[in-house]
Amino acid sequence: MKRIAFCDDDRAFLSYAADLVEDRFDQLHFPVEVDTYTDPVIFLEHISEEPVDAVFLDMVMPSLDGLLVGQAIRDRIRSRMIPVIFLSSHDSLVYKALKVQPLRFIRKNHFQEEIDEAIAAVIALFRESDADTIAIRTERKSVLLRINEIVYIESLQKRQVIHMLDGKAYETRITLADLEESLSEHYYVRPHKSYLVNASHIVVINTDDLVLRGGVSIPMSRHRKEAVKQSFVRRQTRLL
Repeated sequence: MKRIAFCDDDRAFLSYAADLVEDRFDQLHFPVEVDTYTDPVIFLEHISEEPVDAVFLDMVMPSLDGLLVGQAIRDRIRSRMIPVIFLSSHDSLVYKALKVQPLRFIRKNHFQEEIDEAIAAVIALFRESDADTIAIRTERKSVLLRINEIVYIESLQKRQVIHMLDGKAYETRITLADLEESLSEHYYVRPHKSYLVNASHIVVINTDDLVLRGGVSIPMSRHRKEAVKQSFVRRQTRLL
């Protein structure tokens, strides 16, 4: 189930809007869990520890400006771009909101008319994101990982360590060959028999190694260098 966070210092509006959003998601057969916050500082602390999937955020709050909160979300949660829907009674703030790349901007006095389109956009984004995931079984549980956030996978004896963009690592008994097959439609390469690398995160290709985002160095076998370069070029061409 997806988690939605609402942050607004206006308690009356917060209660009304959060209930309406939860009801609209239910009507679309997409149930969500909605958490509400009136204090943006507490809100930021909580989502740093317990990530959410989307945020509805008031732009004008006395304790902390909504734009600063939105930027903090982008800075603190590096692993993905959480969709942010800004809420405001001031239409003039819409241009300032663009700095944080919000998914939508909703006027509070038109909330009921504008919320449906915003929810449709959120659900579409969720479905698109979920399509690009891979299920991994660790020793304790199954986890769903976003494929574009895997930086590289390292083979250590009978286990593979999956290193993520946010610094987290997951261990699994799935073989490196099986992982390579599962990721074959994406831009992953084997620079070395013990590594599988996401070409999206390659920064530099040297003679004997690769440098990945975050400064990680991965050894590269000479006979694999050409295949790595070709995959890297294909990935860069797709982005153009």
